[in-house]
Amino acid sequence: MIKIKKGLTNGFTLVELLITLVVAGVLIAVAVPSLTYLYESSRSRAATNSLESALVFARNQAVSFGRRVSVCPGDGSGCTSNWIDGVAIFIDDDQNGIKDNNTDVLRFIDAFNDDDFIKTSSSSLITFNTDGLVSGSTAQTITYCPGSTDSAYSKQVSLSASGRVQVITENVNCT
Repeated sequence: MIKIKKGLTNGFTLVELLITLVVAGVLIAVAVPSLTYLYESSRSRAATNSLESALVFARNQAVSFGRRVSVCPGDGSGCTSNWIDGVAIFIDDDQNGIKDNNTDVLRFIDAFNDDDFIKTSSSSLITFNTDGLVSGSTAQTITYCPGSTDSAYSKQVSLSASGRVQVITENVNCT
């Protein structure tokens, strides 16, 4: 036989439950802006690292193979004008700057987040000559802005005419 003591209850009162929900709501309200910062900052860092490594890889392959290597925005099947679609790196033996059907694709980077913006300083095609210099001898930049064109977490990949690649993190936006 089980004896039950009167006056003892298991569980929470309505007041305790409401106080817990209010405290949880305040903590979530404080944490969400911090999580947005982490998400956009991380996304921007990952994207610019991908772009930087793609350009360094393309330059190294041009020198190693002794052939022209091009980098262009695209979905892997061909070049487009939108860097958000992804990035294709290919050998450009016929020097036409077009990813032909018989062209060897060395590397492809998947599409970036559709909510983000990428702005370039010049053409959508970057070609490295066999000596590692940028074809056309002009410096170029690719600016990545997560979420909005004036995001505080925007970063820029700068490519000098000599083929040097660096990431710029200060005073950068896509406007």
